[in-house]
Amino acid sequence: MAEPYGIERRAPRVQADAVRVELPPGIVMNLSEMGALLELPVRPDVGSTLSFRLDYDGVIVTLHARVMRSQPVRDVQARVAWVRHDRYHVGVEFIDMSDQCRTTLQDVLQKAGQK
Repeated sequence: MAEPYGIERRAPRVQADAVRVELPPGIVMNLSEMGALLELPVRPDVGSTLSFRLDYDGVIVTLHARVMRSQPVRDVQARVAWVRHDRYHVGVEFIDMSDQCRTTLQDVLQKAGQK
């Protein structure tokens, strides 16, 4: 499937409903081996770091990430697109991953993508 707006992804995405993520108080929208798109109730600063845990069939991976972008969620369900300042889409890139963590994440993403 082609990406919108001509964007080429460095790694395929897996929808977050395929994996359970511990990220209170936010959710993960999608996940790849390079990073994730989060939805959070607060706007973190670009360049700041976050940590969260991913659980797939009992396999737990702790991920550390740097915030690459942060923008308010746009409610496009209405005729007029409203900008909501109570939710933010936050793009993060994973950092400081050990080889074992990277391999485990790749395995989890491959299995989750097959469901």
